[in-house]
Amino acid sequence: MKLESLLKEKILIIAIAILVLFCGIFYWAILRPIAAEKAVKEADLQRIEADTTSYEKVLQSLEPQTMTEAEKQELFQGIPGRPNIEQVIKDIEKTEGETGTSVSTISFQTESDEEAQAEATTTADGTVEQDQWSTLFPESIYKLLEERVSEVKEFTVSYNDVQISLNGSDEDINEFVDKLEHLPRVFHIQNVTYSLNSEKGNMDATISARVFYCEAFQQILE
Repeated sequence: MKLESLLKEKILIIAIAILVLFCGIFYWAILRPIAAEKAVKEADLQRIEADTTSYEKVLQSLEPQTMTEAEKQELFQGIPGRPNIEQVIKDIEKTEGETGTSVSTISFQTESDEEAQAEATTTADGTVEQDQWSTLFPESIYKLLEERVSEVKEFTVSYNDVQISLNGSDEDINEFVDKLEHLPRVFHIQNVTYSLNSEKGNMDATISARVFYCEAFQQILE
């Protein structure tokens, strides 16, 4: 009986040892490689998710570079690539005819008295700081500059100062100013002064305005 019992114990020990050995082989040969592969795939997935987020940010930054033809036209009408003083004068004369006012003089600020006496009309007497764009330009133009064309931040927007002397009723002069502010070409009214014309029985007014242009906008067109 003792011999039989001892034999059974040995068989049980051997079976347990074989089971432990089999479990060890199973872990090292199958489970451990699977766990390692899972860890690698999880790391790859995290990297892919990070890359996707990065690509989305790049795409979002690239999207504003595109402009529709209508947006380009609106931008170039509002802020052309050159001073285009001749068109400014035509716009003022057209506004004069639409409002019943009478424009007596149109002058553009020049760099010197000599140039003024020589009837110079196109001078770039300044530039617009980028932090002033939102206050100087109409909302639609500002959105094109701020959102649709990110590289425009590197551009310099220049301006010409124009002074207009005119005569008319209060209502006609106010309408004249309002129409200037709503022209496709961006007119920023700097100042308006009124004085009574007792001889004509109405008002004289002097309007100081600013018109803008940016030579670098040609890059957008191209």
